Amino acid sequence: MTYDVFVLGAGMVGTGCAHYLQESGKTVALVDKGAPGMQTSHGNAGIIQREAIQPYAFPRQLSVILTAAANRRTDIRYQLPAVLSFIRPLRQYYHYSAPARYAGIAREYASLISLSLETHNELIHKAGAEALTGTHQWLALSRTDRHLEESYLSADLLAEQGVSHTKLSAEDLKLREPDISPLFPGAVMWTSPRTIRDPSALVQSYVDLFLSGGGTFISADAQTLSRTRDGLWEIRNDQGDVSQARQVVVALGPWSTLLTAKFGYQPRYFLSAVITGIIKHNPVSN
Repeated sequence: MTYDVFVLGAGMVGTGCAHYLQESGKTVALVDKGAPGMQTSHGNAGIIQREAIQPYAFPRQLSVILTAAANRRTDIRYQLPAVLSFIRPLRQYYHYSAPARYAGIAREYASLISLSLETHNELIHKAGAEALTGTHQWLALSRTDRHLEESYLSADLLAEQGVSHTKLSAEDLKLREPDISPLFPGAVMWTSPRTIRDPSALVQSYVDLFLSGGGTFISADAQTLSRTRDGLWEIRNDQGDVSQARQVVVALGPWSTLLTAKFGYQPRYFLSAVITGIIKHNPVSN
């Protein structure tokens, strides 16, 4: 069968793309070699973060760089072989984290995040998945007074873009969370996120919505993608059957560049690959 679009990758991004392409009148096949939502989307924190409109920039403070280089931080960890194999992407990551370049990237990134809650709320309602979600707040704790002041300033800037929050002093924090160490001077409590009890199950509910609208799920390895002589895209499923599409959306997360490189596409910069592949970010939160 020939479809209008293949969407490669049945995670949260791919499933969302498949649904909205379908709504626009396209015939869509969602392609994944595994069960939907069982890769990156399975291991996330389970929070739809309206406040997460600023991507993590490469650190430029000397103190952070030195402690990160020594692998002594809790928010940045790396394995040396991975770093050595990602020298070029790391250089690009540093280059595009310069203040002026970062500001432009952050504006574009924010445009993707700004409607995240509204869009998910719409999909959750359509999919009948309310039981999988909650409306809890989360805390971003600070270990030092300086970091707390910086967090307050950053939160105020985000408030100008419609992101709600509450500033908590050490006393406020103790009243709200009695078991938290008194060594924390305070926190920012983000009040707008929606929490997900089972991220994989939520993705599956979106897939079920897509299928109920006439969409198709193909169990196949995206690496089998090829181009035909007449310009169509072709993929082979686990049984050897071939399907074709006029266009392709690549939503394979950190594996995206492995596929696109086969067709000569080189990304301008590799922020997602670097962050996912060699840097593990663990913000202190509750």
